[in-house]
This record gives sequence, C-alpha cells and structure tokens, in this order.
Amino acid sequence: MIVNALKKLPEKTILQRIFLGRNINCSEGEQETCDMRLNNSKGFTLIETLVVVALVGLVAAMATNGSDFLRGHRLSEGSRGLQVEFQKLRQDALTKGNPANLNGRGFGLRFVSATQYRLFEFNDADKDYTYDDAGEEADAVTVDLPSGVTVTIGDAGSPVNNVLLYDKRGLSRKTDWSTESNRTYVLRVGGESTERCVKVGRVLLQEGVWNGVSCTVF
Repeated sequence: MIVNALKKLPEKTILQRIFLGRNINCSEGEQETCDMRLNNSKGFTLIETLVVVALVGLVAAMATNGSDFLRGHRLSEGSRGLQVEFQKLRQDALTKGNPANLNGRGFGLRFVSATQYRLFEFNDADKDYTYDDAGEEADAVTVDLPSGVTVTIGDAGSPVNNVLLYDKRGLSRKTDWSTESNRTYVLRVGGESTERCVKVGRVLLQEGVWNGVSCTVF
C-alpha cells in the first residue's frame, strides 16, 4: 500500500529516493539511464527535507507513547490482578476446603520473589494455628506478575516469603494466626513514575495509588 502511494508522487521526490531507492517511473530497461539522471539531479528541496524530519519525529513520538502506554497497562494489570487474587482467596476460604481435612485452616498467598507468588490451601499439619513453612502449603499454584512489574511490602520491604492467610470466616491473618489489620503491597514497573498499591485490612481489600507514604485508594 505504501509503495503504491509512493508511485503516485512526482518523479524524483525524496520519498521515492529514500524508500524505493530508484526512479519507479522507469522501465527495467531504462533504469540505468534514469539512475544517471537521478544522480545528476540537484539536492533535496527544503520542503522534502521538512517532510522527512516530520515523519521521523512522528514515528519517534508514537514509539515513546506506545512504550509508556504498555508500561502503565502492565502496572494496572499487576495491581488489579493481585487484588483479584486476594478476593478469590477470601472467597475460597469461605466456601471451599475439604470438611474431612481437620487441618485445613483456609487459603493463603506467599511471595516467592519480587515478581512471583504462590497460591495455596493452608494445611496446618501440626494443628498449632501457625503457618510454619512451605510444607504446609497444599495444592500450590505459582503465578508470575506481568513482565517488568515488581512488588514490595510498603515502600521498600522485601516481599520474599511474606505470607497472607484467610481463615474460614474470611478474615485476613498473619502466619501466627493473629489478624492482619493493615498490610500494603506496592507495585512498580521501570520507567513508570506512577506506583500502584493493594491495601489489605482485616476485612477490607482496596486498590489505589502509592504516594510514597500511604495507599490512596480509588
């Protein structure tokens, strides 16, 4: 389509020279003679030069804006996805679990790294109402955050082995089974100034924007 459009332009324009590298109005047998005429022609006009500069600037702007959009989209996808995971864990804790398994206390999420976490059913093997380690994770599923997205606890706390549990009443709990009243997961992506957050309370679960100190919920 681009070639057809260029063929409609006047002979020897800069767009033909740059994008086609030849005089497209010449037949194959006349190409050598046409190329000699083209080489002997004068330089580019001011208008032709300005057109090319404008096209290059437009392409560069589109590439930059496209990258910014993709980063922002991945960040939103990451924070929204994490909030949905917590909502599902809470719902599973309320409605799922094997009644015959007396060690089943609920469901949880543990971060393996700053970019990956595991979803699991909390199987309290020693019946002490305390999450001890990964050995008490049943039916675990590993999930990756969107590409380039990382998470911290608060502004800079490491998420590795950070665990959040939901009991069968839908309450969020720490590993020692005390209730969790306020935990904030902060999500970032390189090159994006905006930071997103997911705030977990005893019952409330909210998504928002991190302002460097707290989570401003939507």
